[in-house]
Amino acid sequence: MKLWRKNFKPTRDSLEGVEVVADLDALVNEDIAFKLGGKTYTIKPLSAGEAFVVWNNLSKLDQLRAKNEVSYSELLAFYADLFKSVCPEITRKHVEDMSQTQCAALLQLILDTVTGRVFSDGKKKLLNPEVFNQQ
Repeated sequence: MKLWRKNFKPTRDSLEGVEVVADLDALVNEDIAFKLGGKTYTIKPLSAGEAFVVWNNLSKLDQLRAKNEVSYSELLAFYADLFKSVCPEITRKHVEDMSQTQCAALLQLILDTVTGRVFSDGKKKLLNPEVFNQQ
């Protein structure tokens, strides 16, 4: 079974001339800030384990969608658990005071953070409403 390793030869000897298409090191150390209720909160960089917790919390959304009826309490608990997994300062009370639009926007920000999309060139637009509204 190990014969392929013996016969395997790389197609090039070095990385000379290879264009770097993404700087993954630059993504690791950035906090993501958002404003809620006049206060600025941050989503700290997530480890792989922390991201796994977020993905597990997100899977609960699919479970809620599969149910015929979802109670307000279940929905609040989902949002509170998810938001707290990326930003421990967000409490159930914060979620109770948020509008549906704010919950949806924070949910999208969390998705974009976990997938790395928030680190793209559109980050400034997402986090700076003045820039977003100028277009």
